[in-house]
Amino acid sequence: MEKQATCDERIENEMRREINRIKNLVADGAEWYRCEECGHVFTSDEDGLPDCPECGEDNIEEGVEPDDDTETAEDYMQGLLDFRKVYEVYRVQLSTGGPGDDFYLYVDPEDRTIERIEYAFLDWFDGARRELRGDDFETVRDFFQPWVEM
Repeated sequence: MEKQATCDERIENEMRREINRIKNLVADGAEWYRCEECGHVFTSDEDGLPDCPECGEDNIEEGVEPDDDTETAEDYMQGLLDFRKVYEVYRVQLSTGGPGDDFYLYVDPEDRTIERIEYAFLDWFDGARRELRGDDFETVRDFFQPWVEM
């Protein structure tokens, strides 16, 4: 059985594929290409004739028009699994070693308020997290809020 490549080995290609999809969506007035091997229609900001971002082949037709099967921004957004506001996260490291512990402060990036706090207790090759609630949340939030606003 062949060993699958690690995420570290795969990340550049996966990231580049998604960025190329988005470039195609915002390619107003750009030149379009079609791969003769796989049929993929795309734009490119490379100098010269690009290789296909889907299959890597270099048998490329220039100056094509996007067809009805070309992905639109609406298609892309409908295909997403999740799209939501992501918080800024502050790690407050209390101790290290075995064991160590931290607070994670989840801050709304717009109004800078702490909206969620987790406590993490970490020992060698093990760890646990708990979300603070009620009075515990309010006490820790009130203590760190001025530091977050700085």
